[in-house]
Amino acid sequence: MDSPSPPADLEWSDSDVEDMLVDVEPRQLLPRVFQVEMRQLMYGFGDARQPREDSAALTEALLLEYVAAVVSRCVDVASTRGRRVPDVSDLRFLLRRDLRKLRRVNYLVAMKEVIDETTKKGKELESLGR
Repeated sequence: MDSPSPPADLEWSDSDVEDMLVDVEPRQLLPRVFQVEMRQLMYGFGDARQPREDSAALTEALLLEYVAAVVSRCVDVASTRGRRVPDVSDLRFLLRRDLRKLRRVNYLVAMKEVIDETTKKGKELESLGR
């Protein structure tokens, strides 16, 4: 099975984040669990080799708020559809007007299927003693 190619345009704008944060209530301070990864991502996207801790903390806080908003909206969509647990179709529904993000979700789902299929075949070969 051919692996899908990643979407060309994966950048996020400030308005993308603001659009998702409109209906979210401010949260208590969340623990900084992605501090190291956030600094590495910032460097990977062109920031200084050692980004400032406060910049990484702010970026992490924005990311966590964004993810919380998306999950909250997915739960709302799932409950509207009569389900207690959201699935990828609810996320696709939320992103239906943002083709760039929708393509990214579709790509990641397709890659997960490729990985699952490859893992399954690998386990079958192991069970045969090869």
